[in-house]
Amino acid sequence: MTYKRTALSAGAYNKLISSYMKNIDATIKSKEIPRVIDQWEEFKKKHSSDQKEKMELSSVEDDGQSSETEMLWREMELCLASAYILEDNEALVSTQTTQNSDENCQHEFKLDEEIGILCQICGFVKTEIKYVSAPFMERTGWTAESKPQNEEDSEPKPDEDEDLSVFGNHTSGEDESVSEVNDNVWDLIPELRPKLHMHQKKAFEFLWQNIAGSLVPALMEKTSKKIGGCVVSHTPGAGKTFLIIAFLVSYLKLFPGKRPLVLAPKTTLYTWYKEFIKWEIPVPVHLIHGTRSSRVFKPTPAVLRGSGPRPSQDVVHILDCLEKMQKWHEQPSVLVMGYTSFLTLMREDAKYSHRKYMAKVLRESPGLVILDEGHNPRSTKSRLRKVLMKVETDQRILLSGTLFQNNFCEYFNTLSLARPMFIKEVLKTLDPKFKRRKKGGTKSTPFARISRQKILLR
Repeated sequence: MTYKRTALSAGAYNKLISSYMKNIDATIKSKEIPRVIDQWEEFKKKHSSDQKEKMELSSVEDDGQSSETEMLWREMELCLASAYILEDNEALVSTQTTQNSDENCQHEFKLDEEIGILCQICGFVKTEIKYVSAPFMERTGWTAESKPQNEEDSEPKPDEDEDLSVFGNHTSGEDESVSEVNDNVWDLIPELRPKLHMHQKKAFEFLWQNIAGSLVPALMEKTSKKIGGCVVSHTPGAGKTFLIIAFLVSYLKLFPGKRPLVLAPKTTLYTWYKEFIKWEIPVPVHLIHGTRSSRVFKPTPAVLRGSGPRPSQDVVHILDCLEKMQKWHEQPSVLVMGYTSFLTLMREDAKYSHRKYMAKVLRESPGLVILDEGHNPRSTKSRLRKVLMKVETDQRILLSGTLFQNNFCEYFNTLSLARPMFIKEVLKTLDPKFKRRKKGGTKSTPFARISRQKILLR
């Protein structure tokens, strides 16, 4: 049975809208932000109990497979024993023939590459060539000029011009050793760490140091004033999407109250959603499409299913957005939407109250914003950049696979978009009036050193 596309009554429409808005407000007011150290202790307790359960299950499975394993070992022992018997028989025969030949000839053995070790006088074969192993020599290194390498030359020398590097491609010795010890953020994703490449692991630690301030949960609250956004500029195909997914999984375990918002171009929305499914991420993902694409990707909300007149496509889109925003607030999850939909929902000059409410939610609720292809809104006149600057969170991750052009204004706008406090940091360095406001200010640092700690290139 088919239904005509007729709009709902005003009363039913307002009732659904108000119910969603009340649920979102109630979720925001009821939830308290837990401490990071409490979340970390809770995670370790849960992780230890899960490991005990896995060990118990594995012991039960091992008992069931022990009989088959024992049979395989017995077969292997039988094969080895038979091989030893054959070798002993061959050795006995060769010894007897050698004793018989010794009576008539004084052997002078030599190595023949086709036959083996044989006597030059009588031709007696002491060892066949298949049992002769070539002698091994100690390996020595040689340079292109056929000269032995010097061990001192092979050791990497420290870069004399290290301070001339503009971007944060290196880490201090303390940061490098932290990733090798226990009780850090790597323990949050033991199943994803082996799947990350070396450059993704460095970027993972780079994100934690900028977004949370440290890799050790016990030190995160102490450095809460130094946290902020950053830029990850890896080449296309380097795995930026999987990197962010791994970071979000670990981040939500310590900061469940932070609501990540992923903004991406329309062409990459399905890629983000597919990557979450591909890696079997245990984090709910809510995908918001535009009005036109909702007919293909988006099902009708559960509230509107069943008999009765179907609402218009615009009403379905609004109710779907509110439903996913409500789920986004109820549990730790990720909200993914396109830049076009974000601009549409962030309109402040909307006539309806529910549209103004959605704009308020998108402006105040996100605790972390990920901007895929974030180099696009780099112009000062960009409407998208102006709207993004209204989002209240300072924790932002800007992803880019395109090299930055030699344009200082666009470069400054990009850093300001990724790290809003970057403007104050620059003013502290460049504006003399800003220095006078603070007595006993510290020594200023160059602009390049400020920016290199916030950008990771590859």
